[in-house]
Amino acid sequence: MNTERDSKDMVTRTLTDWQALSPKQRSVALEEAHAAAVASAGTGTFISIAEAGALSEGGSGALAGTPIAVKDNIDVAGLPTSGGTSYLKFSPDVNADVVTALRSEGAVVLGKANLHELAFGLTSNNGAHGPVRNPFDPSLSAGGSSGGSAAAVARGIVPLAIGTDTGGSVSVPAAFCGVYGLRPSTGRYPSDGVIGLSWTRDTAGLHTNSVADLRFVDELITGEGDSSANPQPKQIRIGISDAYLADLESTVGERFDEAVQRLRAAGVQLVSVDLADHFERTGEFNMTVVAYESAHTLISYFRGTGLSGLPDDLGATSAVTKSPDVAGVLGFIHENPVPASEYRRAATNRWQMRRQFISQLDAAEVQGIIFPTVPILPPPLGLDAEIEFNGTTRPIFDTLTRHTSPGSFMGMPMVTLPTGDPTQVPVGLTVMGRPFDDRGVLRISDTVSQVLRPTGDRT
Repeated sequence: MNTERDSKDMVTRTLTDWQALSPKQRSVALEEAHAAAVASAGTGTFISIAEAGALSEGGSGALAGTPIAVKDNIDVAGLPTSGGTSYLKFSPDVNADVVTALRSEGAVVLGKANLHELAFGLTSNNGAHGPVRNPFDPSLSAGGSSGGSAAAVARGIVPLAIGTDTGGSVSVPAAFCGVYGLRPSTGRYPSDGVIGLSWTRDTAGLHTNSVADLRFVDELITGEGDSSANPQPKQIRIGISDAYLADLESTVGERFDEAVQRLRAAGVQLVSVDLADHFERTGEFNMTVVAYESAHTLISYFRGTGLSGLPDDLGATSAVTKSPDVAGVLGFIHENPVPASEYRRAATNRWQMRRQFISQLDAAEVQGIIFPTVPILPPPLGLDAEIEFNGTTRPIFDTLTRHTSPGSFMGMPMVTLPTGDPTQVPVGLTVMGRPFDDRGVLRISDTVSQVLRPTGDRT
């Protein structure tokens, strides 16, 4: 595996950079972005790209003329929605509302980003459209399921991409591609016009080149601005749990230790928080919720398109799904339906766990916790079932989602930041806080990111 990034493929342009361009410069830059998207065909970043003649400068607004990418399980009027499949070819007449929020500010949707088929996986090794290749090393996974969204930002094609997250699908690609990711509190962003898996866990999320850009776009979507200054490092009191540090790949552990040392040296107060049963409770009930809800959400979307010939249950969906891992899990769910009694028990546990986590933060008097986003480095493409890790063979899905699943299960806001030397293999650090304290988590993350990378350099 390569250990250093090829910088010529990694040009960074933030939203602030786009806003500083004159209208003429922005028009030229938009054309360049479109050409870059077309040229990225061999990387698996996009499933569909808008025709050059269909691009407009987006009108007025805070994002006027700024190109964005949208994950291809989110409806965009004028572009097909495939969900990463070979059989769904839906042409929506209207945008998902989260897309409208940005298009109404002048954003230009450059294309639909590739993903793990039906967003049901973490590697973005798509059997229908090909894998999303990691911008750092094309032999590695970009993470998933929003791999194309993170890769489009990491490759410098767009400064902003919309993804979705059910169990880590924004956070994991952000970590593997070395960009910034926001998984907002569940229910905070509009959820219509999305091929969903879980109504209690799904949310749209963001990939950008800085925390400042995450904050800016989050305000555009929610209207929740704030005039509060970022906290100084010494004003931050953040938790660390041994539960997140017990089983890490060595490079991940070393990178997280370096980040902790930097934060301590800057004055951040790091407090031990006991989350010992965090993973056990998540593991017991996590997939019960998704299995029960996905049997309803996927078929509901198919029926809502009005198209004939689409699958009418998960068994039929499995039969036409090209990615073996996704076909397998869909078939398993169909053949082993979750009883309503088990779902009710899992849903109750989710609320109990959420309240317990808030109490644990309150008891430690911390604003949130930090942890390595993923316990391993980006795995080679093609490892979709198992991976060798610390001397044992592990299920890759459980390994990649181990750290992000509890927060996604509880519906907590999470911001993922790149750490360490940007020329080295990407490793992410995630800041997780209380539900609907997204703006507070973003402010803390902004300060943390400036401590970890004072220049803001990602390339």
